[in-house]
This record gives sequence, C-alpha cells and structure tokens, in this order.
Amino acid sequence: MSGLQIPSTVSSIQGVIGKYGNIYNAFMSQYAQDVVTLINQDGQPVGIARAMKCNVVESSKLCDHPIEDGSTISDFKIQLPIEIELIVAVAPQYYQSFYASAQNCKNTSRVLTLQTRAAVYTNLQLVSFAHEETPDVLDVLFLAMKLRQVVIVSTQYQALPPAAVKNQTDTSTVQTGAKQPQTSILYNIFKN
Repeated sequence: MSGLQIPSTVSSIQGVIGKYGNIYNAFMSQYAQDVVTLINQDGQPVGIARAMKCNVVESSKLCDHPIEDGSTISDFKIQLPIEIELIVAVAPQYYQSFYASAQNCKNTSRVLTLQTRAAVYTNLQLVSFAHEETPDVLDVLFLAMKLRQVVIVSTQYQALPPAAVKNQTDTSTVQTGAKQPQTSILYNIFKN
C-alpha cells in the first residue's frame, strides 16, 4: 500500500513529524502563496506570518422613519466602517517580533492597509488581538486580529456675513478687536 500510513505508536508519530516537518512548515511551505497582506503606513508588512482566515464585513444601516399612515419608509442609508477579522499563523522564530509589532500597531493607532484577493482595504486600525497557546498545534502561534476602518470626514466651516445672522450678538468678532462691555454695572460706575 502506498502513501502515508497511520502510525500506531508514539515513536512512529515522532518519526512522521520528523520526516514531514511540523505543522508550521505545512502551512508555510515554499509552494504556498500569500493572498492576504497586512501593511503598515510605511509600506512594510506588519510581520512574518501566514494568513489562515480573513473575514471581511462591509455593512450599512438603513434609516427607517414612520409616516402619518403608520407605515415605515427608508429614505437613506449610512455606510458603516468595514470590520475585518484576520487569523494568522506565526512561526516560532517570529513569535516575539510579530507579537511586539501587533502590540505597537494597536497601542500607537497606526494606520494599516490589508490586501486580499477581493480588494484592498485602507485606513484600518488594529482594535484587538488575541492568541491561544495549546500543545495540540505544536509550535505554531495563532493570532486572531480585529481591524476596523477609520472613516475620516473633513468638515467645512464658513462664517456668515453679519447681515445674514439672525441675532446680531452671534456675529463673528474676529475682525472687531477687543471691546469693553457697555452694559455692565462696572461700566456704568467707571464710564465718567
């Protein structure tokens, strides 16, 4: 019978592990290709790891309003920030550097970019990450990272001319300089 046989003893299991390598080498074989890359704002990868799963949620919220006849209408939609869950496998030689890099990205709110097969997601921040260390996965560290898109909106401000302001006390005082109050008790005492 050809192919891989199921070992029956611990020594033969260790032989299979030695012969075929560890789990990480199976994941990180030279024939595998990355389809997910997490890049920091300097254009460098966050660390050396193999993406195992990437779950991207692009959602929106419909705004419903009741009308006079009792029915509900949806008149506009709000686009919510993209949320991504990324699970990566990290080799033993990269545990500390990858974990430190992930902590740095989270603590300093670094802007990240995630490239997948479907799209490139920009303006992401690492919200949280977790890992579990168990002996059943040998020497591979799995990290689950949650990323969320930061939507930056530029606001615009334009001062109204004094004639367009309903209440004249609300007009801009930038061009008028410093003024003394003219309706206070102290003004009335010292005006002479």
